[in-house]
Amino acid sequence: MVAPLQQKILSIRDFEKLNLPSLRVPPTNHEDRKDRIIYAWIKEHWTPFKYLSVTTLILSIAISHGIDKLEELIKSIDQNFETNELKKKISRKSF
Repeated sequence: MVAPLQQKILSIRDFEKLNLPSLRVPPTNHEDRKDRIIYAWIKEHWTPFKYLSVTTLILSIAISHGIDKLEELIKSIDQNFETNELKKKISRKSF
């Protein structure tokens, strides 16, 4: 599981806002040179990550089968679960 801070950092759209540690100028060793190569590659190819929780994915799949099927699934797990409020919230959103 990705920690909230890592999730926030990896989803930053603008590479310049990542606040990565500065590179040594000039590089003083082999590790500094590798860091410069990696930094240049990431800067050129940066694509922010999209965070998707498993819960969101499962709920999305369940909803795609229709609210009635979702209610049926919930009731098969817990017959005492009240689904009316859930159905109202889901019907107000478009997925």
